[in-house]
Amino acid sequence: MDQLISYILLTTELRVVQEPTVSDQLRPGDLMSLQCSVLSDPDSKTCPGGHSVLWFRAGSHESRPDIIYTAGNRRDGCEERSASQKSCVHHFSKNISSSDAGTYYCAVDTCGRLLFGDGTKVDVEDNSISKTDSSETTVTFLLCAALALTLIVIAFLIHAIKTNNNGNKDYSCFILIK
Repeated sequence: MDQLISYILLTTELRVVQEPTVSDQLRPGDLMSLQCSVLSDPDSKTCPGGHSVLWFRAGSHESRPDIIYTAGNRRDGCEERSASQKSCVHHFSKNISSSDAGTYYCAVDTCGRLLFGDGTKVDVEDNSISKTDSSETTVTFLLCAALALTLIVIAFLIHAIKTNNNGNKDYSCFILIK
């Protein structure tokens, strides 16, 4: 029963806020920065070990999330924001690659309990789409140029045949459209 009461007190005195909730559209090589704030009542009892923060990513095609970073037991980012609130801010930064899309979560481990942030949805622009678009545009341009050249050659051949026949309408080897 004491554990239940301490859990209720702990969860009501701590709050995890994760920012931003949705990131801007990122490209491979961009720097992503996330923030996880642990807000608490300055008078509340804290665990002797403090708290540790874990960051993990739930990818869109993966069955289980990957732990990508652990901050350990750190108190260096903690300060009293006001008389009624203490804040510990934890940052996570990463250079994005094309496989880093997904939802990133921070989880705060304190007194054996995990409190989760709401998550940050990260979309990574796929460069292969723009490469495909440009190659399709190139192929379309080349096909149009080949068609135009073919039509010019056909028109030239029709003109040459009419000129060489000198008005003779015997087209024994050619079929022409009048």
